[in-house]
Amino acid sequence: ISFKRGSRELLATDIVHPLYYGSTLWLSPQSDYWPQYPNVDKLPYRAEIQNDVLRLISQSDSLSGIHIIKEFSLSEKDTSVLITYTIENTSGQGKKLAPWDVTRVFGGLSFFPVGENIEINKSNVEGAYEKNGIMWYPFTNGLNEKGQKLFSTAHGGWLAHYYNHLLFVKCFPDIIPDEMPLGQGEAEIYVAPKGIYLELENHGKYTELLPRQSIQYKQKWFLLETESKAEQELL
Repeated sequence: ISFKRGSRELLATDIVHPLYYGSTLWLSPQSDYWPQYPNVDKLPYRAEIQNDVLRLISQSDSLSGIHIIKEFSLSEKDTSVLITYTIENTSGQGKKLAPWDVTRVFGGLSFFPVGENIEINKSNVEGAYEKNGIMWYPFTNGLNEKGQKLFSTAHGGWLAHYYNHLLFVKCFPDIIPDEMPLGQGEAEIYVAPKGIYLELENHGKYTELLPRQSIQYKQKWFLLETESKAEQELL
């Protein structure tokens, strides 16, 4: 997967890691869905285009009991990319899950508005700090030997990242703490060992899906050119 403005690529590619690159949909919480089902994450999706909408359809799999459709289209009104994920329970029993959007980028300046101050808000990401209700993570040196993770509530339903004169903004449904999947934040940042890539992550509402039921998770992505690196000018 690629997401560019002109010739400038936003997403980390398979050069940095053979598996963890680009952007993907996972199932949440991690405690219940790790490793991810192959048909959800690693196996190829079937692609089709209809009425200017790109549809990616997962393989059928009796082991996972999950079927996923990803739809992408462009908005002429605001230049955003419109994304709709549909997760269907194809098994014969109920499943509790939440959508988990994972976008891998190179280190820059990541930020989002923090929501409620609750126990899940925790971090071992070196250099991350909160200021005036905004969580900031300016990437520094990439000397971390192990992966680092930040968990947080969010407010307003967005998470942003500045890199190489590009401002990336993910807009997603805002949820309250009672709707968050167990052990996860609404917004999360993962720093891979040596800082070779970052993951910008957002979780949707934790839901019980009965057999044949489905949920949708909608997002808007913006990728804008900007010369500013100053915090207040990026907001």
